[in-house]
Amino acid sequence: MYWDCSGQRKRGRNMKKLALIGIFAILLAMVPLYPAAADTPLDFPIPNGYFYKQANGQGGAGDTGFAVTDEGGIPFWTWFQAYGGVPNVGYPVSQRFVWKNFTVQAFQKVVFQWRPDTNSVAFVNVFDELSAAGKDDWLLSVRSVPKSADWSSDQGKSWDQVVQNHFALLDQNSAIKQVYFSVSDPVAMNGLPMAAQDFGTAFVIRAQRKVFQQWKQAMPWAQAGEVTVANGGDVGKEAGLYPPEAIVPTTWPPSASPSTCPGAPTVSSFGASPNTIIAGSTTTLSWGAVSNATSVTIDNGIGGVATPGSVSVSPASTTTYRLTASGCGGTVTAETTVVVVNVVVTVPTPTQASPVNGAVLRVYPRVATFTWNPVSVPGGVTYGIEIQINTGSWQPFANASGLANPTYNMSGFSGDNQGRWRIWATSPTYGDSAKSDWWGFRFNTSAAQYSATWMNDDANTSGITKIIITNAGQTLNVHPYGKCSPIDCDWGTKSVAFSGEPVNILFDFGGGLTHNLTITLDDDAGTKLKVVDVGSASGIRGYYFHRT
Repeated sequence: MYWDCSGQRKRGRNMKKLALIGIFAILLAMVPLYPAAADTPLDFPIPNGYFYKQANGQGGAGDTGFAVTDEGGIPFWTWFQAYGGVPNVGYPVSQRFVWKNFTVQAFQKVVFQWRPDTNSVAFVNVFDELSAAGKDDWLLSVRSVPKSADWSSDQGKSWDQVVQNHFALLDQNSAIKQVYFSVSDPVAMNGLPMAAQDFGTAFVIRAQRKVFQQWKQAMPWAQAGEVTVANGGDVGKEAGLYPPEAIVPTTWPPSASPSTCPGAPTVSSFGASPNTIIAGSTTTLSWGAVSNATSVTIDNGIGGVATPGSVSVSPASTTTYRLTASGCGGTVTAETTVVVVNVVVTVPTPTQASPVNGAVLRVYPRVATFTWNPVSVPGGVTYGIEIQINTGSWQPFANASGLANPTYNMSGFSGDNQGRWRIWATSPTYGDSAKSDWWGFRFNTSAAQYSATWMNDDANTSGITKIIITNAGQTLNVHPYGKCSPIDCDWGTKSVAFSGEPVNILFDFGGGLTHNLTITLDDDAGTKLKVVDVGSASGIRGYYFHRT
């Protein structure tokens, strides 16, 4: 029988085609119906920030990366933009995390640290932290980074002097110096230069936040003479400076893995002391350590905070403060209420003590110490004093306020004139008290006021019976008489320059017998005299005299 072989071959070819089509259909069914990872943008906006995949450890492949946001009252995204974004800061290389009680985030070039005390971002001195973590030997052997020099000489110097001392390191390499100063704020972006070393193939200057290398010969990554920069954030990540869970990239929106999320945040304590205050006064909010949180904030205008910590607040009315701790394990809040009591407080006027009203002051130079009785109100007070002088009319002489203690020392009063003084108290919460009444005083520093014959008030005294005092200008001539029989003993005359009370004068009778007299007028009118006699043989005796 004859067979048409050509037809058989045609049917065989058709069967092969059908088989290939079937295999292709199966393979096509296995292809996912969404765009390949390469089609996903490397970075894209997210709520309150931006998401970057470039530093995810896979060259940007895949769907993981790190977010930079303003979440939780900590505006890292805002500060990222303010610092110039990726060209100046680099791509993020970590999530947010709490490190040494501050919320931080690592970028390639710098590490952000949120400072709640200034509501701003500071840069971490990464290479200082690497030293503190014992990584200097690793830096030297693996990355050819010199160990920091001894800068104990910075102690006691001004900030400008410290900066200039560190800048002197840059004079060892002009190319590195040019790169160091090429940014707008070199100290903020790079930190202070800390060490310099020639490694043969490269000259290296270590700063607090970056390392600068000038290569002496061509390398695969640099031409001869070129300066490259080792970024602090990247080196810190490579050295294991950050917590392992912080450098694990996530997808957006993030989905926490049980193996990397330590759990829900915990707040050890949150309270106010005192928790009841008078309107206008302050209280202190305090909180303990917070764990498993990437941000901790307090409402009512306080914002992001480090933990543990405290802050003084002065609410105008009863206020509940809420602390919010957020992390991969969720959000936890704690509350404390400060009760504000409205009390009307009148600050009392202090009462004057000395010098008494109408006092005559016989001291030279013309000085005086004014004292008054303290007053007490919640929150404390300070004091003010006003002193006037009368040289024909009342004129201001001295004014002082904010005095912590109820005393004031006056000096330099002009001439033997009248003066007057008054005081008041000031509360930072309740204002000023009423001012006290004026109290008067005057100075009399003339020697003539002592000139008189002074008789002892005690006619039967066994001591000094009489003192005759004369003056020649400001020189006093003192002539005492002591009790003797049949007539009083004449002690003779001693002279002394008058420079204000008390008047001290020594009578030396020889043989070790002395009398040291301290003389003061005993009333404002100058009609009574007081004498304290310290005798070598008779001891201490006091006498009172009157004019005759």
